[in-house]
Amino acid sequence: MLSKEAPPAHPAAAMDYPAEIYRLNLTYLIAARDALLNCGQDYAEIAFGLDEPLRSWLPSASGTAIHELAGTQGLLFARRLPRGRAGERILAGCARGREAALAARMHALQNMLGGEDAGAAA
Repeated sequence: MLSKEAPPAHPAAAMDYPAEIYRLNLTYLIAARDALLNCGQDYAEIAFGLDEPLRSWLPSASGTAIHELAGTQGLLFARRLPRGRAGERILAGCARGREAALAARMHALQNMLGGEDAGAAA
């Protein structure tokens, strides 16, 4: 017999996307600024994908300014996996267990750094 109750709402229907985007942006900006200040520009550029003008702006930005930028209704950080088969190989490697995932993550990092075909050995 079919239930007369309404079907459960889809989980995405309950998500407050603007608030989630703000939270993700704020977390990214604060962590990237901390990396710049504590680990240096090279690390922050590699780990967070920072480039100009954000790289120069973040170290001296006020908390208020960072909160304002976090309110941008789009993610401030970008996807850095390669497109196409190379990206598919990296993702497949992550699903095949610890050793394959380590290799996949190394190839993803290589791609982020502008290396050769990042997905070839994943």
